[in-house]
Amino acid sequence: MKLADDYKISELKFDVQASKHRQNYFTWSSKLQSILAMFSQTASVFKNQKITSFQDPEDIGNKALYLLIASRVDEYFQRLIRTVEG
Repeated sequence: MKLADDYKISELKFDVQASKHRQNYFTWSSKLQSILAMFSQTASVFKNQKITSFQDPEDIGNKALYLLIASRVDEYFQRLIRTVEG
């Protein structure tokens, strides 16, 4: 989370305009990908704009990733994240 602050990853906000929504996501995910690549536990999860889920939901890397992403998205995306089982 400290790195997310240092890299100035802002909160990902939902926008009804599709082009603005895509631009927000691309900017946000590019910065996030740089941080995830620094750690062996999360390096393989988010490459080339493709998310690969962990096999074990109890994996420490999965928990760290959840906390990081949940802390950097608005309420709309937090609700979506919570609906995904595991």
